[in-house]
Amino acid sequence: MPGYPLDWLQWYTTRIRRLRRRIEFFQGTLDSSSEIDEARIFDTTLRDGEQSPRTSFSYDDKREIAAILDDMGTHVVEAGFPVNSDAEFEAVSDIADATA
Repeated sequence: MPGYPLDWLQWYTTRIRRLRRRIEFFQGTLDSSSEIDEARIFDTTLRDGEQSPRTSFSYDDKREIAAILDDMGTHVVEAGFPVNSDAEFEAVSDIADATA
C-alpha cells in the first residue's frame, strides 16, 4: 500500500489488528449490559435555536417553551443571552424565576 514500507500482507494484518483492538475497546465500554443510572437533559433551544436563520422568539414564546421544557423535566435550560439587551435580560430572569 502506498506510504507503507511493509508488504501488502503485513499492512493488511496490521490494519486488522488495529481494527480488532478498536472493536474490543468499544465493546467493553459500550457494552449493552452496562447500566446507566440517569440521563441529564441539557436544552439549548432558547439560546442556539434562536440563532437559526429567520428565527426569533417573542417573550411569550420563550416563556411557553421554557414552561414546556420544565414540565418535561429538563435538567438545564439555556434561556438566552441576558447581556444582549434589557428585554433579553428580563426574559431570562423571568424564565429562571418561573422554572426554579
